[in-house]
Amino acid sequence: RMTTQDTPRLADFAPDARDRVAAYRSTPVEVLTDELRTAQAALLTTIAGLGPDDLDRAGVHEADGRVTVADLIAFLPAHQRDHAEQLAALLGR
Repeated sequence: RMTTQDTPRLADFAPDARDRVAAYRSTPVEVLTDELRTAQAALLTTIAGLGPDDLDRAGVHEADGRVTVADLIAFLPAHQRDHAEQLAALLGR
């Protein structure tokens, strides 16, 4: 949305909300793994399609304020690693 809209509003959400966590716990780990793999591929495709001018485009996050595409790209590796570690914990690794 940040590359196609002028300063979109970005909603905040609680990643550890009870209903959200319950949904993850009730979903088979194979499904979660597939969803993470699909999301990762989509992120890589999106990032590969960005041009230099896209990096400065911004949105306004409900809790964090102004966020640029470059900020999100910098945030993603640790965020994706967190998800991978969560899945590894579910698998007992």
